[in-house]
Amino acid sequence: MLEQIEKAAQSLDVAYSRAENTTGKLTKASILFTIIQIKCQHKMLSDNHQSLYVDIKQYIEVYIDGVMDSGTDFGYDAVNADKIIKAINAIAVEKQKIQLWKRAESELLEHNLTNECNEIRAYYKKSVIRDFFASHSPIGFLKGIGYISVYNVWSVLITLLLIFIFNYIITLPFSEDENPMFIIEHEAYSENIYWNHLLNYFANLFELTDKTFCKAGNFIGLIVLLVLKVFYVCFGGWNAVDIIQEKITLKNE
Repeated sequence: MLEQIEKAAQSLDVAYSRAENTTGKLTKASILFTIIQIKCQHKMLSDNHQSLYVDIKQYIEVYIDGVMDSGTDFGYDAVNADKIIKAINAIAVEKQKIQLWKRAESELLEHNLTNECNEIRAYYKKSVIRDFFASHSPIGFLKGIGYISVYNVWSVLITLLLIFIFNYIITLPFSEDENPMFIIEHEAYSENIYWNHLLNYFANLFELTDKTFCKAGNFIGLIVLLVLKVFYVCFGGWNAVDIIQEKITLKNE
């Protein structure tokens, strides 16, 4: 084991020397990628010469610049996002990964590499979510849940569906309290209370009835309805705009 580490250290010495003396960006990027792989295989050498974080940061910059400056006919398609992803995933600390994802995204945007940038952004989001949950704090947990809810189009739709189900359940007229949280006005669309409640909800949503589906019966009910209204407007509205803009961007590319 010790002999393998010594050989790996010697290989790093040679690689760093070659990287320092080479002028070709793509050649240097290839050497840096080899250094990253060696350090990934031998964790105790991660700070040999310089930290693995610095190695990866340099690799990202040199690799992207090298490909774009190479003058080949490939141009845009020559940047391989998978290589960048593999390099960044060689490091274990999520906070460092987040910084590297952001650096890669910035470099790719600088060269108008939108597709590759989108690939990197997906990994960036995952690292942010993992970092929030790794904090083991209530605030971090809530931030993680919030970030998951806007992770992509499907997570936004699922979040809206869950909130709708919550809204549906808490407004069901189960009791005859003197001071109810909500005052529900129903049209008789169906004899089934659950189906009728759903139909009234949508009838009110699309303004197909003159009755007010749900009004606050007390202070707590007012706060709940206010929070739900703000949530639908802010969360649903903002994400709807983002989704529409994303679709327009994809059509124009």
